[in-house]
Amino acid sequence: MGHLDGAAGRIANVTAVVSTDAAAPDVGARLAAVLERCFAEVLVVGAEPAAGTPGRFVAEPSGNDVARLVAALEVAGSDRVLVATARAGEAPLALLLGLSAWPEHDAVAERRGDAPPRCAIYRRAPTLAAARDAAGALGVLHSALGAVFVEGPDLAALDPVSRQP
Repeated sequence: MGHLDGAAGRIANVTAVVSTDAAAPDVGARLAAVLERCFAEVLVVGAEPAAGTPGRFVAEPSGNDVARLVAALEVAGSDRVLVATARAGEAPLALLLGLSAWPEHDAVAERRGDAPPRCAIYRRAPTLAAARDAAGALGVLHSALGAVFVEGPDLAALDPVSRQP
């Protein structure tokens, strides 16, 4: 469960991460601005973000989701790390906050059919250990961590606009 930072009223025990790419720096900037209102620590990892993007920048231009996750986990100040990709520009804040409040597991990710997850929350230490053996594949990492997936009616409750396949 998220704990609030009393001074700012933002979630302090989860680090929010925006994974960006060069093709959509404006989407990453908007997402970082939304997350900054809710989370005490925001990291922007990946390609160089748009000017004025809130959060701390962590360079990892490879484009690989697992490499970006590792780069963020290595500098995150919290044990739990919420990652939203630039693809998550369409993910509602309720889904991101819902993942932050989900009962703690090593990994909890949304699942919409065969589409890659737009967002997930990870426990830092186990994910770092498993990511080194995941060969850059998010599915392999999720399997190694015994990920819990938010899908079907649970996903619809947090993201009613996103229709399940």
